[in-house]
Amino acid sequence: MNNILRTTINGDSNLGLYGFATDKYCLVGGHAKGLQAALGVPVHHIPLLNMDLSGIFVAGNSGSIVVPRIVAEYNMQQLKKHFDSILVLKNRYSALGNLILMNDKGVILSPLLKKEKKEIEKFFGLPCAVATIARQ
Repeated sequence: MNNILRTTINGDSNLGLYGFATDKYCLVGGHAKGLQAALGVPVHHIPLLNMDLSGIFVAGNSGSIVVPRIVAEYNMQQLKKHFDSILVLKNRYSALGNLILMNDKGVILSPLLKKEKKEIEKFFGLPCAVATIARQ
């Protein structure tokens, strides 16, 4: 796929705040024209917590996602329509998209999530490391 799409969501080009994409799907809070055609995967429009900023709350891979405990029940019902496997982390952190780096081969967690390492390893069935990136 060699598609390039120049777009914004609500006039903002920081798409990672608004959405999360894998090679199987895209979850986005706002609307961006041409996103499904450019990515070639189903796009699910689900604003989490009444905000278009779904990308900061979600992490995952092609098979599963992880969300913070603050995601409302009505959002969970929407997510369950599209995702069979959802882990809800019951800690104080909500910006999981900023704290978890993941693909289908492994997971890197922020040190802030070191207590959740075993739970995430077990849920995703992937090796999980706690590390910093660029001293953050």
